[in-house]
Amino acid sequence: MALREGLRRRLRWRPVHLHGVTLQRDLSRIPLRTKLVSAVLTLVVAALAVISVSSTFVLRPYLVGRMDDQLATMVAGYRTVADNSRDPIFFLTQDYFVAITSVGGVGQVGHYPSLTAADLPHLVRGVDEVNSRLDHPFTTRSDNGTQWRMLIVMPSDQWVLQVAERTNWVDDLTTRLLWSDLLLGSAVLITLAAVGATVVRRSLVPLVEIERTAGAIAAGDLTQRVPEPEPADGRA
Repeated sequence: MALREGLRRRLRWRPVHLHGVTLQRDLSRIPLRTKLVSAVLTLVVAALAVISVSSTFVLRPYLVGRMDDQLATMVAGYRTVADNSRDPIFFLTQDYFVAITSVGGVGQVGHYPSLTAADLPHLVRGVDEVNSRLDHPFTTRSDNGTQWRMLIVMPSDQWVLQVAERTNWVDDLTTRLLWSDLLLGSAVLITLAAVGATVVRRSLVPLVEIERTAGAIAAGDLTQRVPEPEPADGRA
C-alpha cells in the first residue's frame, strides 16, 4: 500500500506554466542595450504619434473656420451683385458654387463649367429647410461624395443666396501634413536609433567587462579582477 501510494503521488498530474517561463527566458536573452534603445524608440514613436494626431485635429477646425470666413465674404459680395442686377454674372473657380434662387429653389446657379451635376451640392429648398440652415455654415455632400462647405442667407423674403466651397483642399493639406510627419518622424527615429545605439554601447562597456570577469571567476579563474572605475577627473 505504501508503494502504491508513493507511485500515485509521483504520477499525479501537476500543471506546468511553460509559456510564461519560455517568454521570460526569451526576454532575458535580449541584450540590455537593445532593451534600452527599444524603450527609448517606443517613447519617441508614441510622442510623434500624439503630436501628429493633435496637430491634425487642431489644424482642420482652423482651416474650416477660414473657409467659413471666405463664404461670409462671398455672401456680402454677391448680395450686392444680386441687389443691383436681376441677371448677375458669376466668375467662379472650380472650387466654388453660387445659387440665387427663390425659397423653392428656382433661380440662377453659377459654377465652374467642368463641374457636373453630380459634383455640385444639393440646393436647400423649402421654408423649413432654409430656416434650419440659415446663417450657419454646414458641410454637405454631392451625389458623387464631394464635400462642400455651404452658407445660406436670406436677404429678403423673395430670394435666397446659397454659396459653397469644396473642402478638398483642406483634406489635401491635412493629408500632406500627416505624410510630412510620417517622413520626418521616420528620419528622427533612424537618427535616434543610430545615435542611441552608439551611446548605449559605449556606456555599457564597463558592465560588459564586469560580466566577462564574473564569468571567468565563476569558471574557476581566480586571477581575474573586476576592473576599477575611472576617476571622475580622469586622474589616477
